[in-house]
This record gives sequence, structure tokens and C-alpha cells, in this order.
Amino acid sequence: MKRDKPVVERLLDCRDSGFIQAFEHIDENIEKSLGSGGLAWVIFLQMLVEYSTDYAREKKKEISDAKNEYDEKLAEISKTADSLSRQIKAAQLLASKYGFFESADCHPFKLIKNAADNQADSETRHRFNDRIADGVNDARRGFDLKYFPDIPNIIDEISRQYSMGFKVSDDAMTPKKAGKINFFCEHFFKAIDHQIETRQLPSTILNIAEQELADVLRVSLGDESINVQDVKNFKQSQKKKKV
Repeated sequence: MKRDKPVVERLLDCRDSGFIQAFEHIDENIEKSLGSGGLAWVIFLQMLVEYSTDYAREKKKEISDAKNEYDEKLAEISKTADSLSRQIKAAQLLASKYGFFESADCHPFKLIKNAADNQADSETRHRFNDRIADGVNDARRGFDLKYFPDIPNIIDEISRQYSMGFKVSDDAMTPKKAGKINFFCEHFFKAIDHQIETRQLPSTILNIAEQELADVLRVSLGDESINVQDVKNFKQSQKKKKV
């Protein structure tokens, strides 16, 4: 099929020694178990191509959907920040009119200190108080609030930055390697196991070295960065699921 063409071409045109050796060992495993491995090879290759192709389509849609959701959340953050800023400014007007101004605003440095004391984890709080707190307090005491942006100014800047969005790099639109391997392998190996249970494939078909398995994945998924550590990471993730 046309949609499978990129994967098929990668498999047919590959001259990588590691990939070829992996396929030779898979062939040996099939021959030892079944004698004649023609049908097993057809099933295995068909599954490898189909799952590699499906991965490319499904993962691309998943990432695209996540990018759209990301943009929507940034817009909502900007809208919420703008609303919060307007509410604080309205409270400031009341506080200024009736003489309790400080209850509606605080020095931004004080806000940082309070955030470190009340919101940060213990390590951040310790490092802040040990290295930074004195300087922040000195700056707050040395300069009146009028020398600093007030809290609505800061929130307005949050609204502005989020309304502009944060650029998503091209690299970010490609699955991270570990996730990529896991996404493919969880579905592909489950399908292989099903074929083994129905005796269409030998149970030893993928009894190959981790490096060889990495070579197969690297070619079938078209990602030259895949290596043996990615395979180890996937196997480790499966062990954790079984615990």
C-alpha cells in the first residue's frame, strides 16, 4: 500500500550491518523452530511494516492534537491573568480611596520571599533563604514600591507573554526517543505475542541481542538516534508495570 511505502523502502534499501545481522538471527530463530519459515517471515514483516506505519500516523496526530491543546491553554492563561490584573486594580482603587492600600498590593520582592517560604519545596526554600533572602530583603527595604513594577504590572506581563505564546521547537514536535520506543514496542510486541500464542510465530523469534533489536527499530521507525539504551529503557518500564 502507498502509506506503507516509506517503511518498506527503508527495510529494502538498508545496508546497515547491524540491521542485516539482526534479520539473519531472526531467520535462524524461525528456521530452528519451524523448519520452513516462509509464512512466519511474511507475518513478521507485515506486522513490522504496519505497526511502523501506524505509529508514524497516530503519533503525528497525537502530537498535533497536543500542540493545539497547548495553544488553547496559553490563550486561557493569558485571559485569566488579564482578568486577575483588572480585579487587583479595582481593589487597589478601593484600598487607595479608603486608606488601606497595602492590603491590595505587595512589594514584588516580598511576594518572591513569601512564595519561597510558603510555596516552594524544602530544598528550594533552604537554598533561597541561605543564598538569596538577605539580598531580597535589603532591596525591598532600600527601595519603595514605587521603584518597582507592582503586582498588576507583573500579571499584565504574564498575560502579554502568554498571549504571544511560547514557540514550540521543531524538535518538540517529534516524540522523545524513550517515549517513541515505548509507544511502538508496547503495541508491536503485544501483537507478536498474540501471533506466538496462535502458533503463527515461534516464541524465540525475537531472541536477539538488545543492540540488534535497536537496529531493527532504528531502521523500521526511521530514527537514526535510536540505540540500545532505548531498548533497555523500554524493558525496564515493562518490569515496573509488572511490579
